[in-house]
Amino acid sequence: MKELTTEQAAPAFLNVQVTAIPKIDGKGNVSYDTTFTPDRLTVTTPDTVINYQLVDPTPADVKFKKLSVVPDENDQFSVPSISESGKLVTFSDANTAKATFQIKIKFTNKDQQEFLVDPEVDNDPHKAPEEGQIAMLECEPEPDNDPHK
Repeated sequence: MKELTTEQAAPAFLNVQVTAIPKIDGKGNVSYDTTFTPDRLTVTTPDTVINYQLVDPTPADVKFKKLSVVPDENDQFSVPSISESGKLVTFSDANTAKATFQIKIKFTNKDQQEFLVDPEVDNDPHKAPEEGQIAMLECEPEPDNDPHK
């Protein structure tokens, strides 16, 4: 029996943990130190789902308000969805064109103060995926289900 091997890209899910820590300057103005883990994304798989999630020690009142992509005239990203809690934003990336995009994320807090950060996403559809992103499937029919017998 001939062995069948199929290469198929596994669906990719990229999760970015976000912290937004308030700091007060000498004049009493509040600003936020925002970090992303990982700090930059390189997407190599088509139809990748990207999640940005606010995590501890981010204060409970800090939430995602809006996400947009620059340039905004592109065919790579879906409309983002923000969870009811405001702690998770999800969108998909077609990753069919090599380009770098700015992801503009607007946050808000309990005082309705807004702040903006703009991490980058690199689309690289021709880059080899990281190990573990290709699923190899070897198919052998079950002994009682071989149509060639």
